[in-house]
Amino acid sequence: MNMAKVNPWITGGLLATFGVGCSSTGITENTGDVSKSSVTPAEQTPITKKENTDKASAKNDEQNPCRDIEYSPDIEYSPASPYGIDSPVYQEQGNAEFMKSIRYTNIPLWVRRSFFNQGLNKRYSYYFRDIRPLYLSGDFNGDRETDIAVMLKDKTQNPNSDTVSDSVMAIFHGGTQQVTVIDNPDKLGADDIWTVVSKEETAEYARIPSFGKGEGISMAKVMSASRLIYWDGNQYRSAQTSD
Repeated sequence: MNMAKVNPWITGGLLATFGVGCSSTGITENTGDVSKSSVTPAEQTPITKKENTDKASAKNDEQNPCRDIEYSPDIEYSPASPYGIDSPVYQEQGNAEFMKSIRYTNIPLWVRRSFFNQGLNKRYSYYFRDIRPLYLSGDFNGDRETDIAVMLKDKTQNPNSDTVSDSVMAIFHGGTQQVTVIDNPDKLGADDIWTVVSKEETAEYARIPSFGKGEGISMAKVMSASRLIYWDGNQYRSAQTSD
């Protein structure tokens, strides 16, 4: 009778002891797992000076994405006809000349015809650059006709002369046979960037006398000065618009 009463207590004590033992075993194993995943300072891979330099260079590239941009060289092109790649002459040329003629044929045909009709082909070649449009289209003399401006190069000038201009501008007036060639470098300014100044923007240039008869042409150099080419009713003038 007494033994029956004692056994449950003994059994309970054994179970409690077994449970504590299991818990201790579990803690020990978990601790072992954590210690295996830890990395001591001696085991860490040091960051080299080169890696720091590479990271700094990558950061600079993100801040200045234009740093390593390489622009294609300027292309001077003397067409043999107004028709470009449609002419058998160009089909016999090499790939480089063929690619030049493709740019040429992007210019409106009436302009290419006028270029030959006015005899401009005898003195000038077309001057293409990848960082600006091939030509500009706008109503530059205010007669409500579409005019086209292109950049040309004088083939007759001595390339070693100090007075040689990198390029000249020819403005073909739509609806007429009139062409105005602007070859004064002081009037043209730089031509890295050129854009049409629309009539909606003329208020920004209200200080310029006689501007507003037609749309203007803004000529600018990257990170530098800009000029405005505009029609005053009789001729094209130029005014500096920024330093």
